Amino acid sequence: MASRLKNHVIICGSGVFARSILEFLYAGQHRVAVISDDQSEIESLRVRFPDVPLIEESPASELALAHANLANARCVVAATQSDVDNLLISMTCKDLHPRLAVYSLSLEGNLAGRMAKLGVDEVICPYLLGGSRVSQLVDAAQPGKDAAVPGGANCIAMNVPSAQQIPG
Repeated sequence: MASRLKNHVIICGSGVFARSILEFLYAGQHRVAVISDDQSEIESLRVRFPDVPLIEESPASELALAHANLANARCVVAATQSDVDNLLISMTCKDLHPRLAVYSLSLEGNLAGRMAKLGVDEVICPYLLGGSRVSQLVDAAQPGKDAAVPGGANCIAMNVPSAQQIPG
């Protein structure tokens, strides 16, 4: 089924971050394919997203990317729990399709610079983003300061699915 997709998003990986991306993209009616080698995750995704193509292979495999129809994809999200795998996925995608949009998760942040030098369109460091957001909230809550937080106090919470909406 993935071989017929065009202008789609390929999500490489499993876990909370990858599933969250899938939830948002699916809700926005984007065409998506997922590559994961986590059998329990695949089974859960099959139930929740029966029409999403699931490629049961290593997300860092060039062959798996081909099975997800990388040649006709709009973008790739490297969202494994390994920064090294995310770097490899990003390198492979940029090598095969230099103009393809690639977004990569970096949990540790130590490979984020290399990802950026490689041409990854956006490197997402969730712990840095979360830390930055919390420091903004703390800074805004200081006595004598205006309580306005850049981006609005509810900008994150407004679009986050509830725990019941995210299976797993």
